[in-house]
Amino acid sequence: MAWIEPKTNWVETDRCTFDDANRIASNINELLGSASLKADYTQDDVISAVQWRAVLDAIDSLIDREGYHADDLPGMSATALNFNIVEGLTLGIKEWIDLKNRQHAADIFFGEVYSGENQCMR
Repeated sequence: MAWIEPKTNWVETDRCTFDDANRIASNINELLGSASLKADYTQDDVISAVQWRAVLDAIDSLIDREGYHADDLPGMSATALNFNIVEGLTLGIKEWIDLKNRQHAADIFFGEVYSGENQCMR
């Protein structure tokens, strides 16, 4: 599934719909490179505590795998604050991965550049 722009402006009156749940899970699956999270919620579904824990575990795994620095981590409760944190982290991790990929491509194209105190050497 393709990346879907995260919602990062959750407010306390917002309720998580099945579209929100699918977006969150799909984006995390996209970053993981696997379909490990349920991403086919329907209007009759709700995110269970077990499924939310799986989302949080996946976020932790991505943070560790990518070496991403997270200032805030989401909690177990399904609050607007935690949805904002999860969606903000997915966006931040995606941007981090994209940056690393662009850097890797530049390194391949130009060769790695090592900086010294007053000069750069190839």
